[in-house]
Amino acid sequence: MIIGRFQRKADDTFTGFINTFTISKRVRIVPTDERANTDAPDYRVLSRGCEYGAAWDAQTNDTPPRPYLSIVLDSPELPTPVRVALFEGENDHYLIWRRRKERGDGAQQVRGVA
Repeated sequence: MIIGRFQRKADDTFTGFINTFTISKRVRIVPTDERANTDAPDYRVLSRGCEYGAAWDAQTNDTPPRPYLSIVLDSPELPTPVRVALFEGENDHYLIWRRRKERGDGAQQVRGVA
């Protein structure tokens, strides 16, 4: 499900909107200045000067692999962190969310991306 549309700027930032039933935010995804280690995020997700998440460069298992950003959004208004993915489309980048489905052991797994 597409929950946002973004444009990539020349400085490697993404600007756009996240729109759901409960969230409507203008968002910027900006590269991190310095990564403390290899597990640190490649990008920060910002809105109105506050950090709302982090993003990592990733690629699909397709042949050939398709690059995307694996993003974790977290905020006081969210009951739990939300995993989404930002994929390049024809004219925009699309923020994709997929519902987690429960496994047989009661744990949750993500269908599809992120």
